[in-house]
Amino acid sequence: MRHRLVDGLLVSIASLVVLAALIHGLLRWLSDRRRGEKPFLVESTPVYDGWVRSWHWINAIFLLVLLGTGLRIHFGGREDPVVPFESAFHTHNLIGVAMVIWYLWFLAMGVMTGNAASYWKAPLSWGHGIVRQVRYYLYGVFRGEPHPFHPEKKRRFNPLQQLIYFLVMFLLFPVLVATGILLLYPKWLPDNILGKNAGWVVATIHYLVGWALTIFFVIHLYLCTLGDRVSYLFWGMVDGFHRSHVAPKGEEAE
Repeated sequence: MRHRLVDGLLVSIASLVVLAALIHGLLRWLSDRRRGEKPFLVESTPVYDGWVRSWHWINAIFLLVLLGTGLRIHFGGREDPVVPFESAFHTHNLIGVAMVIWYLWFLAMGVMTGNAASYWKAPLSWGHGIVRQVRYYLYGVFRGEPHPFHPEKKRRFNPLQQLIYFLVMFLLFPVLVATGILLLYPKWLPDNILGKNAGWVVATIHYLVGWALTIFFVIHLYLCTLGDRVSYLFWGMVDGFHRSHVAPKGEEAE
C-alpha cells in the first residue's frame, strides 16, 4: 500500500540531492574557469584490484535495474505502459537474488584479500579527518585546494568515506538483502511485528532502505567527479590507477 505523503517526501529529498549536485558542479566549473589552470604532471598510483573494480561495475548495473524495476512496481500500477508489472516484478526478484550472491562474493573476497579491513580499521585522524573532508567538499574544492586525502593501496578511503561506506555495506545493504529475502519467502514471516502486519512492515523497511541506497548512489556518482579531472576516479575503476595532479619539478614552491 502506498503512502502518498511519504512517497512525495522521498521523491522531494532525492530531487533536492540531484539539484544540490548540479548547483555544486556549476559552482565548481565557474570557480575553475576563474582561476585558470596551472601546469601540472599526472601521477598515477595503482590502488584498485581487478576484483574490486568488477564488483563495482556489476553492482552498479544491479542497483540501476533494481531501482528501475522497483519504481515501476511501486508507482506504475497494474497497467502495461513501457514495462508490464509482472515483468518488472520477476526481473526485480531475479536481479535481487543475483545481487545477494554478488554481495556474498564481495564479503568472501574481502576476507580473503584483506579488503574488508579497510572498512573498519582506524582511519587517519578520525574526527578531524571527517571535518577536513567535509570542509573540502563545501569550501576547499571551490578554491582549488588539494585533496586532504589521496587513496593508497592499503588505505583507499578517506575518513568520511570509511564511515559512510561502512554504514552502507554492513548495515543498509544487509537490511535490504534480508528484507528482500523475506518478501520473496513471506511464509517465513510472523503474522505481526509490533502490532502491524509483518509483510507491510518488512516491505516498508525494504522500500525506505532502497531509497536511502538510491540517494547514496546519486551522491556517490557525483563525488566521483571530484577528482583532479572529472574523469579520473571513473577511470580508476577501469584500470585500477588513482590519478592526481602534482606540480612540475621546480614549481612546487610557487
